[in-house]
Formats: sequence, C-alpha cells, structure tokens
Amino acid sequence: PNVWTLELFDGGRNSEFRFIVPDRIMRMWKDYSLDRNVAIDLKERFFSRIFIFTRQQEQGQLPFVVVNIDREWLDTIREG
Repeated sequence: PNVWTLELFDGGRNSEFRFIVPDRIMRMWKDYSLDRNVAIDLKERFFSRIFIFTRQQEQGQLPFVVVNIDREWLDTIREG
C-alpha cells in the first residue's frame, strides 16, 4: 500500500501519523507531481483537511480531530 507519514508540530509537541493514500490519488500524484501548480492544487484538494480518528476521548468529545493545512504556507508556496 501507499503509506505516507504526516508529522504535526504543535508547540513543543510533535506527533506522527501514518496513513494509506488511495491508489487514485497516488496515480494523480505520480502523473502530475512534477508540475508545481498541479502538485499544490492536489495538496489543497486532497490534504488541506485531514480527519484523525482517536481511540481515547473524554466524554463529550468527538472521536476525531481535524487537522487543517496551514493556509499561509499554502499561499506562500503558491506565490512561489
């Protein structure tokens, strides 16, 4: 499978998550990753919001957290 690693840096806490990327997205990534604008669009389209499901949650909490890609970073690389 196509296993990718997501590293999150939140203050002094770092977290690492591994996830499987669907074949369709991997094919698109391989076909277009050398085109800078398309690669940025793919990041925004498929990876701008990631839901991470958690095993441990306190009462009243959702069983997942939402991670959003840094909009400023995305705009910066788009302007390049």
